Amino acid sequence: SNGVDEVRAMTLTYSQGEVSYKVVLTENGVEDPHGDKGTATLDEAGRVASGEYFYTYEKNGEWISGTLTYQLAYDTEGYLVGCESSKSEPGVSHITWEGGNPVQVLWGPENNLIDKATYGDVLNRANIDLNWLCVLTSEGWDYSVGDPNKFFALAGLVGKRATHMVSTISESGAGPTPRLSKYNYILDDATGMPVEISRVTTDYNSTKEYIDYTCKIVYAK
Repeated sequence: SNGVDEVRAMTLTYSQGEVSYKVVLTENGVEDPHGDKGTATLDEAGRVASGEYFYTYEKNGEWISGTLTYQLAYDTEGYLVGCESSKSEPGVSHITWEGGNPVQVLWGPENNLIDKATYGDVLNRANIDLNWLCVLTSEGWDYSVGDPNKFFALAGLVGKRATHMVSTISESGAGPTPRLSKYNYILDDATGMPVEISRVTTDYNSTKEYIDYTCKIVYAK
C-alpha cells in the first residue's frame, strides 16, 4: 500500500512444556522492533493450557505496552470450549461445537455477546489451520483462543481443529443487527485445497455488502 512493502513474519519456538512466538514486522527492508510476542504453557496432551500475550502499539507518538493472560479449557473429546482472560473486555468465553466444527462463541464481560459460524463442505486440511489464519476473524472468535494473534491456534495447539472451513460468521457486537460475513473459496483443481479465500461482509446497521479482503494461499511444492 502506498509503495510500502510490508512483511510480517512469525516464528514459533518450542521448549520443554512451553511454546512462544515472536512477530517481526519489516517495512521496505527495515525491521520494526515493536512486534507482538506470546508465550504459552502446554498440557500433557501438547495443548495450550495458559498463556501470556505481550503487545505494543503507538498512541500520540508514544509506545504503549502491556500484557494479557489467559487460561483455556477443553472438553473430554479434546475440543476447546472455554477461555478466561485477564483483559476486562473479553472476560470468559465459551465455545459450542456441532458436527466437528465450532459454531458459536459466547463472550464479553457479561458473557452475553454471540458470534456464530456456519460451515460448508470445504475441508480444513492445510498444514496450518486456515480457519484461524484468515477466516475466524471476528472479535469474539479472536479472543476465544486467548491470544488475539491466534498463532497457537493456527499451529494446531488449541485442541482438535474444525473439520470444515467456515462459510459465514455473524457478530452480535455492539450493533442492533448482527454483522454478517460470507466466505468464498477458490480451490486448487488437483488437490482441492483452498488457494484463495475472499470475504463479503456487511457493516453494522447496514445490509450493503462489499468484498472486505482476499487472502491468497501458496503451498510448498
